[in-house]
Amino acid sequence: MNRGAREFEVMFYDTGVDSKATVRSLYNYMQAAADEHSRSLGTSLNDFADKNLTWVYSRYYTEIFALPRIYDRIVCETWRSGYTGSFVKREFNISGSNGEKLVAAVASLALIDMKKRKPVEIPDYLKEQLEPAGGEAIAYNFPPIEKIENYDYIYDLKVRHEDIDINRHMNNASYAQILFESIIDRFENSYELKSMDINFKGEAFAGDMLECMVKKTGSGIFLHKIINRDDKRVILNAKSLWKESG
Repeated sequence: MNRGAREFEVMFYDTGVDSKATVRSLYNYMQAAADEHSRSLGTSLNDFADKNLTWVYSRYYTEIFALPRIYDRIVCETWRSGYTGSFVKREFNISGSNGEKLVAAVASLALIDMKKRKPVEIPDYLKEQLEPAGGEAIAYNFPPIEKIENYDYIYDLKVRHEDIDINRHMNNASYAQILFESIIDRFENSYELKSMDINFKGEAFAGDMLECMVKKTGSGIFLHKIINRDDKRVILNAKSLWKESG
């Protein structure tokens, strides 16, 4: 079967003040599992470097059922379930040591020509590696995310060098953490994150000043839009669902 699984131990530096894994850590676990799986198939970022190609996330939906705690042993399973046009779907399941489901996610990735910064057709040899029989980690068809026309507040930030990945732009784990921070910064201890849907629209680079616009649209439902403060480019649109704490 063309799927991979990687075990992790949740270390103290993966957790926050509540001793639970941070959002950034969850996305890093998924990235690490995906990279190891891709390397085993010869289709990782490193394998594509000499072809001037790279993988870029287009959409990323994650549901959180429970956060692993410090020193928990978890397993992240991942596989590519299919493709549409220039985009490949990748599934993720994170489970605990007793098999309980902690996180499920599905992402859509494009194979990008690094010079033209445009998607290319998925090659046949990669199509042969897909695992449609593996099913879906979670049923989700990437519905359109409502656009923010006005907002309740703005969360400002600067892109740090440690946010930048091998593609020389901000890593998806950093974006997920920003969306989390944009709520916790305003509503600390009031909400627990249950799901996050991110639609990547552009790139951010080290030193960029960003504005994360936030609008509450329902009970525990928030819309986000991150733009570059200087040129007003939209970097992403997102939607997050939260459960009231307590």
